[in-house]
Amino acid sequence: MASAVASGAVVNTDLLPRQLPFLASDRGNESGAIYHSENGDRWLLCRGEDGRVFVLHKANVSSGGTATKIEIGDFLGRGKAGPEHQALARLIGSLVDKD
Repeated sequence: MASAVASGAVVNTDLLPRQLPFLASDRGNESGAIYHSENGDRWLLCRGEDGRVFVLHKANVSSGGTATKIEIGDFLGRGKAGPEHQALARLIGSLVDKD
């Protein structure tokens, strides 16, 4: 079971549908953008070919333009409260049923 912790709640990422309009693939589809910073950095929610969900950080060109895969639990870990983290937490929160 793949899971991530968001705001104290555990999210089972295995339960995310295989096709979601906000999920990017690790093959270049950028429809999964969760946040774009003013300096040009981008964060995308992606699903790899193996089915795992992760955040892909694409640094701006002046910072080298590197892309880094980050496990969701690590991305949303304690002390991570930047706007990119808040954007993903809101997105995950929107997927949870409000019974």
